[in-house]
Parts: sequence; C-alpha cells; structure tokens
Amino acid sequence: MMLTALFIGFYGYLFPGNINLMVMDLYRSRRYVALLWVLLLILVFESLYCGGTLLFIEALKKHQSTFSVFQVVSFILLIVMGVWVLFDNKKEEQKFSKNTLKRGLISIVFHPQQIPFWMVIGIAINPLSNYTQFIPFLFFNALGTLLVMLTYMILGNQVLNFLKLNIIQVARMFAFVYIAIGTFSILKILV
Repeated sequence: MMLTALFIGFYGYLFPGNINLMVMDLYRSRRYVALLWVLLLILVFESLYCGGTLLFIEALKKHQSTFSVFQVVSFILLIVMGVWVLFDNKKEEQKFSKNTLKRGLISIVFHPQQIPFWMVIGIAINPLSNYTQFIPFLFFNALGTLLVMLTYMILGNQVLNFLKLNIIQVARMFAFVYIAIGTFSILKILV
C-alpha cells in the first residue's frame, strides 16, 4: 500500500500546473529559502487534503447505504473522467506558460481538485483498511509529491518538453486506467 501512496503522490502533481511550475521557477531563480517554505507548504496541504478526505470516507463507511451510493458515484465519475480525457484532443498550452509565485501559493491552499481526487482514490483503492496504515500512507504520499517536485526542479524543461510532445499519449494511458478501474469496481459491486 505504501508503494501505491508513493505513486499517487507522484501522479497527483505530474502534469504541469501552477504549483509544480512555481517550484521549478523558484529553483531556477535560486530562491532556495522560499523554495523550502513552499515545499513544506505543499506537503502540509497535500497531507491535509489527503488525510481529511480519507478520514471522511472512513467515517462514511459507518453508514453503509450512504457509502454504497458514494462508491457507485465515485466509480461512475472515474469512468466519466477516463472517457473525457480519452476524447479531449486539445492541448492546454497555457499550462506550460510562466506562473507567478502568488498563483502557485493560492493553488496550494485552494486546490479544489484534490477533494474529488481523494474521494475517488479513497473509495477505489481503500488505502485505510485499518488506522495503523494512515500515517505511513500520508508519509509515502507526501514523499511521492516531494519526488515529483524534485523531478521538476532538476529536470524541469526536459519534463515539460516530454509532456508537451507526449501529453495525449500519457493522458490516454491514464484514461484507460480510470475506465478499467471504474468498470471493474462497479462490476464487483453488482456481482
């Protein structure tokens, strides 16, 4: 489960956005003190979003009928996300543009995509089958997030160029994974 948490943390920030591009810019401009504070802020808020959502899901499991509805809705959303990514042909060039420190910081604190992301992850893979796994899961998720930030800092332009050239193929690969997990999970519930 810890390897899964590491992968999820890495994947969650793989695609270019305000946060990872801000980290890359801070590293390039050698603003190391600011970079350390930003990395700490990223890890704290990532852990809060992850932990809060997973604890909410665990509490929701006590109400089995409501949890069952959440499960089905989450898996349907996962399939819809996969289909949407699969048929979305436009490249979002603005994601590769320069981002300011202010936009990056706002994106760390107010990251509305994180809650649905963790709802789907929490229900699809059920990372907290018991509470003894909670802290290690948070730690490895934060470690994965830190690894992707280090990747952007060290390999910055290479990562951006790779994603610019291969964004459609990478997105399609994850689209098929979303569809497969969602479909398998719904069939598992129904059967």
